[in-house]
Amino acid sequence: MPNEPADDPGRAVRPAPGDPTHPGTPAQDSAPTPRDAAGESTEPGEAAATADSGAAGPDPAPTPAAAPTPGSAERGTGATPGFDATVPDAAGDDGAVSDAAGDGTAGPGDGAAAGEHYFTADPSAPATRSTVRFAVGTREVRLTAAGGVFSASRLDPGTAVLLRKAPLPRRAGTLLDLGCGYGPIAAALAVSAPAATVYAVDVNARALDLVRENAAALGAADRIVPATPDAVPADVVFDEIWSNPPIRIGKPALHGLLTTWLPRLAPGGVAWLVVARNLGADSLAGWLTTQGYAVDRHASQKGYRVLSVAAAG
Repeated sequence: MPNEPADDPGRAVRPAPGDPTHPGTPAQDSAPTPRDAAGESTEPGEAAATADSGAAGPDPAPTPAAAPTPGSAERGTGATPGFDATVPDAAGDDGAVSDAAGDGTAGPGDGAAAGEHYFTADPSAPATRSTVRFAVGTREVRLTAAGGVFSASRLDPGTAVLLRKAPLPRRAGTLLDLGCGYGPIAAALAVSAPAATVYAVDVNARALDLVRENAAALGAADRIVPATPDAVPADVVFDEIWSNPPIRIGKPALHGLLTTWLPRLAPGGVAWLVVARNLGADSLAGWLTTQGYAVDRHASQKGYRVLSVAAAG
């Protein structure tokens, strides 16, 4: 397996000040990441989320493998160390935890109605609100989440791994958060690249309303563009695509989602996807290769793969 790049302390994503789950800022990585026999990082406490209300209890064990999930402007040369948001591993799990249901579906922590998924266009679940806090560099980010959207009570651990391990953009450009939910990836991109325009795309109307609210609170309402897929102008191309995409739409729909948006990468552009290992990360990477993309397993941590995807050649 390729070695993970060294962490870049100048691009740290650190615990928010005053977070009771983090009694101080974690030390920056200064040694190679320890790994288990499967090649996964065994560093403790790297991905952590805090919610001021509505926090779910410990996650149940994840369900068996189903459809695969995935997940610069100017790209950095390493991981982004330190994230605020403690995500305990489920009992008996290797760290491959996801949302409150533990399997990528909307669960009690997401305020979802029975049988209703977070990718429902108009969720009927109660919009129970919570605040999710994390820090990008030296800036604390506080986002409002609500029931009926993905991982509504905390920062999803796959998203935390993606933001920690993939190099955040720094310069002007056009970026896409695909399957944005309430907008944690879009917010991190907007903070890291203050001259960039970030499209936040989702089918969930409640999620897009939350993105608008959160963008305004960040002072980035003019740079974060919430939109349904059909509302994105056809001539817009993206320097980077970031995604922790919905897995319960099924493999054909997931493949359709990726083959719709990946061709909209600008020349030299890259997509960063986070994929649960036990839900088909390696098979998805192989499938993307057959579609003509150059795929690199950029990093692995806590049961997730972070893949970089670019047009071959």
